[in-house]
Amino acid sequence: MVTRWDELAAAFDRLASAFEIGGRDELAAIVARSGWAERSITAPLLPSGVRHGVPWSLSISVGEVTSVRVWLEAQADPPSAEAYLAAARTMFGGSPWIATPQRLWHQLVVTRGRPASVQTYACIPDRPELAWAALDAAEAHIRSAADRVRAALPARARVTMLANDHERVKLYVLVPDARIAELPDLDADARAFAQLVHPSDAPIGWLVAYTLAPTRSVALHFAAHVHGDRELPARLAAELPAAYLRARTTLGEPPLHFIAHAPNKTNIYFIPEVAR
Repeated sequence: MVTRWDELAAAFDRLASAFEIGGRDELAAIVARSGWAERSITAPLLPSGVRHGVPWSLSISVGEVTSVRVWLEAQADPPSAEAYLAAARTMFGGSPWIATPQRLWHQLVVTRGRPASVQTYACIPDRPELAWAALDAAEAHIRSAADRVRAALPARARVTMLANDHERVKLYVLVPDARIAELPDLDADARAFAQLVHPSDAPIGWLVAYTLAPTRSVALHFAAHVHGDRELPARLAAELPAAYLRARTTLGEPPLHFIAHAPNKTNIYFIPEVAR
């Protein structure tokens, strides 16, 4: 029987080997507490907070350094919101600010020559007030940065996640049917990235991540799997570092999930069909 862990490990090993990056032992220890490591890949998918339904995905971050990242969703069978939260806390702890999110996700980041790190995301798409309440109670510099973002966002913007992993505080905001000019605080590089991934500038849903601490910055996310632009991989290949091509080749030209631009780096997320 091929398990979900077998599936993830095979794909991770290929990508990590291509960039001479470790982290497999750390990944195995986390996934062992995920609630799905021993499930067969032919078993029905459990309920998931993501469209593709698989409780893991791979991404690379390319820029000054290259990192391999694994997004992980803890699950439980029988499934329930309470059981999923308990599984997430067992897997790698919860959010220090939001005690009762709708769900918790984690991401393992491995970079050659650096200790592996884990990022925690409190998902609150139906209860954004939890994020604002946590930020209102934060230290003055974080509260000030959050107030600035809140005041500048379009009225239809919706908070979806708050990440606080003791190194950074990051607020994720979905802005539906928006043009780039409507999104506050984007620098010239982010606007150039938007032109690369979405040349028409027709209104679409943008996911924007505002880092509030330790320093303020903005990351722009483009949902490649939603928009289905067949020419996008070629445009990315012409603009991004060679690491992007190496990752795509290593994984067998998999479909793109998200692409995100942050200061000094670009993150490319692959749908779990890399393991097929």
